Amino acid sequence: VRWLLDACARSGGAGVDVETFEAWVQRRARREPVQYIVGSWPFYPLPVELRVKPPILIPRPETEELVDRIINDFKEELGPRRLVDFGSGSGAIVLSLLHSFPSAEAVAVDPKEEAIALTEENALRCGVRDRLTLHHGTAKDFAAAAEP
Repeated sequence: VRWLLDACARSGGAGVDVETFEAWVQRRARREPVQYIVGSWPFYPLPVELRVKPPILIPRPETEELVDRIINDFKEELGPRRLVDFGSGSGAIVLSLLHSFPSAEAVAVDPKEEAIALTEENALRCGVRDRLTLHHGTAKDFAAAAEP
């Protein structure tokens, strides 16, 4: 309930919009994930919440652990220069790595148009869009396009 109240207060400005809150509670009662209801969710180490919406999967805490391990593996180095994220979804992984490694560039690949659009929206919110190339297609499509 706290996440719903916090999100409702943020969207309503000065106070809690009772109608919105009641609608959100009804959606949650139908077992809709809180992340989809509020429309955004924090993700380590990003400075802003990621936008999330169906049918794109919600980033999991285990994904944050994966990102943290990658960041820590490069702690003593400058970090990677190029990244490729296959199945980027909301962009959580690739955007977190671009945020953590300011000299890196990346490609996000996803076969779903909705995922590419969401990754782009989140990249703009995170301030890393200029270092991200979006590729709508499968990994096989991406590999075929990269062949000389």
